[in-house]
Amino acid sequence: MRRNGRLIAADIQGQIDTIRSVAQYEGLSQTCRERIDKAERVVPKMQATIEFVSGYVHKQVRQLDLSPPVSYVLHAHLIPSFYLDRVAQSRTVQAGEPLRELAHNRPKSWPRCSSVPAPMWKGETGTSP
Repeated sequence: MRRNGRLIAADIQGQIDTIRSVAQYEGLSQTCRERIDKAERVVPKMQATIEFVSGYVHKQVRQLDLSPPVSYVLHAHLIPSFYLDRVAQSRTVQAGEPLRELAHNRPKSWPRCSSVPAPMWKGETGTSP
């Protein structure tokens, strides 16, 4: 099932609600609770961004004219793992390790980000989507 921005935003809101409950239960500081409120306020903008990026990626993958099973694997596994790998690269080795674990938790026969040709996950101009 392809997820859309609305569903993802609802999931994020659910996580924020859980975090808020835990923060209140644990008696976290007012500053901490304000940061949770701030995160909640950006969810609508995140939804719009998710919808834009999702549409762009879907269009790019559709142009590859892949079979439905291959397209599914690309959307459900490879692309998310590429994103996790890219975010992990922006962290310290120690802080990025959990993300790298998630990114690389896929069959060993699947390519790693570094072994996939750039045009597959970058725009034609060589810039990231």
